[in-house]
Order: sequence, then structure tokens, then C-alpha cells
Amino acid sequence: MARIKTQFLILMKNMSHLISKIGSFKSRLFGSFGAIDCTKQLAFKHQVGLLDWFKRVHLLRSYKTFELVETDLRKNDKYFKFIMFFHIFNTIRWLVYIFLPEYEPILKYLGCLTQYYGGKRHLLIIPFFSYGLNAIHSMLRMNYSKISRLEWLKIFSVLNGNKNSSMIKIRITNEKRAKRLIQFSAFIDMVVNCCLVVFPMFGLLFYFSLAYFNLNLF
Repeated sequence: MARIKTQFLILMKNMSHLISKIGSFKSRLFGSFGAIDCTKQLAFKHQVGLLDWFKRVHLLRSYKTFELVETDLRKNDKYFKFIMFFHIFNTIRWLVYIFLPEYEPILKYLGCLTQYYGGKRHLLIIPFFSYGLNAIHSMLRMNYSKISRLEWLKIFSVLNGNKNSSMIKIRITNEKRAKRLIQFSAFIDMVVNCCLVVFPMFGLLFYFSLAYFNLNLF
């Protein structure tokens, strides 16, 4: 009985957290935003965590103030090198898959499981290859380009509610333009969340399930 009660409390806590997230997202899309707010640090209810995603995928080390500090932004540790190797390896793998013939034994034993998704497998391989190239380009740009070319990060700093940031510092003084930026960024945040968390989880599960069946282990 005590265990059921504990599980119920955990479920209610998770539901409460989800509802608060939905409420926060709603306030970003439909909440009130005045012209005076452009001169202030963005209120928590309007903040969009796009900058947090940059840190989670290790494109940035840290970014806590409006100013760009190179030692905070750059991330050249062993984990960064491992992720870079991972993306390069996968991009080359997808490139090889594009030129493989439509011959099941070759596709099967080289791990190209896109043949089982139906339709033309190249229509699935090419987007994965493009994503790999984009990931490599983003990581190289964030870690090796001149700091002056990363000024656009200040927009995310404002949306993240970082210290000393405000809409007026990125030359937005009109409340409608500011609200549109928040709304668009909240939508992008939702898309990025799905792309980085939801879809990869299900895609990876499906991929290894097919590999498991192909090896006749089931």
C-alpha cells in the first residue's frame, strides 16, 4: 500500500511538472509583453532555453552573461573530440550508404537498415548525411571561428535571460517584434527538443531492434 502511495505521489509530481512546463510555454506564446520589458532582463515566464540546448549538446561550455567570453564559449576537451569523431564517422558511413547497390546481403551486413523502412532508402539516407555535415560544421564554427562571428549568440543570451541582457541591446524596442521573437524561438525550442530527444530515442530503439532481428537472435 505504501509503495502504491509513493508511486502515485511521484506520478502526480511529474504531472505537475509537465503542466507547469505547458503553462510556461503558453505564456511565451500568448503572455503579455510590454514595451517597457524591452529594457529589462527577460522575465522567467518568457525565457526560451535555446542556449541551454547548445550546452547540452556540448557546442558551448558556458554562457552566463550577455558579453561573449571566449574561455567560456570554447569546448575543446576529450568529450568534444569524441563527439566530433562520432559525427565524422557517421557522416562518412551515411555517404557510403548512398552509393551502395540495391543488394540486400551487402546492405544487411554493412548495417544499412534503411532498406526496411519502405520506399526509396536514399530519401532517408540523404537527410541523415546532411544532418551529419551540419553538426560537424556547427561544432567547428562554434569552437574555431573568430569570436566576432559569434555575435548572433547574444540573441540567445537575451532569450535565456542572462545577466546584463535585454531586448534593447539587440536593437529590439518594439513590443510586437520582441513578442514575435519569443514566440518563434519557443516554437524552435520545441522542435529542437523533439529532434534531439524524442526522435533519436525512438529511432535508435527501432534501429537496434532491426539489427537484433537481422542477427537471428530472436
